Amino acid sequence: MLKPQRVSVKHDYLGEYEEVNQSGFFPGLDPNLLLQYIAMPDQYDAVQEFERVIRHIN
Repeated sequence: MLKPQRVSVKHDYLGEYEEVNQSGFFPGLDPNLLLQYIAMPDQYDAVQEFERVIRHIN
């Protein structure tokens, strides 16, 4: 299984996507935090753990 190296956040600006530093939906979320959950083999466990973590961020 390939492990992702980087996560980027893109914003749709007038029909064009541009990379931004933070999400408008989750402004306090570090996109790199997603990497450890994307790499987890069990999707259910990954989602459960990710939800638990982001509840404490925003």
